[in-house]
Amino acid sequence: MRDQLQRWLAIGCVLLVELSLSARSLADPGPALSFPPALIPAATERSFPGLWEPLEAGAALVRTTDPSAVWYNPAGIVMTDRSGINASAPGYQLTAYWGSSENRPAQGNNLRGLPNFVGAIIGREVIPWRNVRLGVGLTNPITSLQSVEVSQAITPGQRSAYTVSSDLESFQGAAAVAWAPWPFLRLGLSLGMSYDTISSSAQSSAELTTAQSYGGSLNVSTISANTQQLVSSAGVQFDALKWLSVGAVVRPPAVKVLGVSTLTYDGILNGSQVQQEHTQGNGSFEFRQPLQINFGAAAQIGKVNLEVDVFWHQASGTYTLLGSPGALRLVTAAPGGSAPVVTNAVFPDIRTQTRSILNASIGGNYHLERKWWLHGGFYLDQSPTSSNDPFFEPVDFYGVRAGCSLRQSTGLEGSMGVGYELGLSNRPPGTQSPIGNISPTAGNLSIHTFSLLLAIGYRF
Repeated sequence: MRDQLQRWLAIGCVLLVELSLSARSLADPGPALSFPPALIPAATERSFPGLWEPLEAGAALVRTTDPSAVWYNPAGIVMTDRSGINASAPGYQLTAYWGSSENRPAQGNNLRGLPNFVGAIIGREVIPWRNVRLGVGLTNPITSLQSVEVSQAITPGQRSAYTVSSDLESFQGAAAVAWAPWPFLRLGLSLGMSYDTISSSAQSSAELTTAQSYGGSLNVSTISANTQQLVSSAGVQFDALKWLSVGAVVRPPAVKVLGVSTLTYDGILNGSQVQQEHTQGNGSFEFRQPLQINFGAAAQIGKVNLEVDVFWHQASGTYTLLGSPGALRLVTAAPGGSAPVVTNAVFPDIRTQTRSILNASIGGNYHLERKWWLHGGFYLDQSPTSSNDPFFEPVDFYGVRAGCSLRQSTGLEGSMGVGYELGLSNRPPGTQSPIGNISPTAGNLSIHTFSLLLAIGYRF
């Protein structure tokens, strides 16, 4: 009977991934062995760099003018007259998640530092340009380091277990230039490099014992991969009215430069006396970042500033995430004490795709007095993974953030806040078992994340 789990509103970062690969002997097609799943996130808009922007859930496309504008909208850096530096100090994030599929509970937790951001704008005191500014930024927009445990015991002889620890990181560095042909219109361009890396270590085991037979399996896998890509963006900010401004950013698809992977796999199915082994260190890796178009509108009403942003992501199409040119070695025990049969087969590519999605952020602030501000925001980050994707688990995230900041024209600035996020998936957590009918057919996963947010900045 499926457990019914309560689902709460939270903040953070995690996805559970389902990956199932099978290979058979060329000479004797025996039972397939399962490649254990990995725990790798796919959501892309849950890390918000900057001084005050994280407190408003990243709804900063139109209003951002500090160094974090290099990431949000490069057009905004031209609004800063003097040089400035911003850095996100390591806040902390606690993630706890629960899931179930029939009798298979899943649970896990993780405490880690939040991704950092550092950026700078070169002002008029350095380069005496009236309406042109230069900026640089380094950020970590996609990050997840998580572990999960799934277990099931229907009867003493019918059980399965699955553990995994995985990490996905994306680091992006960019340089930007912005130009204001008129005071009410700002244009910007950025160009940089993205370094994306995946690592995963997973293990699954199962047993199916009856009065007449016994079967057991053990599957272990490790993945290590990285890719370097060119990334760019073009942005605009336009003051339509005294109280209303709009903005837009276009991010063309990333251009892959390099991509390599190392993949190891070892599987044993002792009921049929079959073993598979694969190790390959010169495989391929691609992590597509398709076309993205963002649009926002901001309004100022007295001491209140509000902004609504929407983010459209194009579908990526089906592509090979991880490829391995090496062979899969299959050893099958022969009957009657004969010599075992050793054969080689092509190791199948791991293929995935993303779907077209529309995400949104709503944020705002209230000006308490000359230097102090209150902030808050809400965001939706739908999974770019389709419901039948063989690799990534589709999880939609809903988050809220709030805090306060100290902002001034010169000197030290800072902010502090908290966040809470909920992630929901109707896919069962766990892995398919290669023996018997003990794999999950229905279930859910809920992810709850609590965040402490810290940032500092300095204006010269």
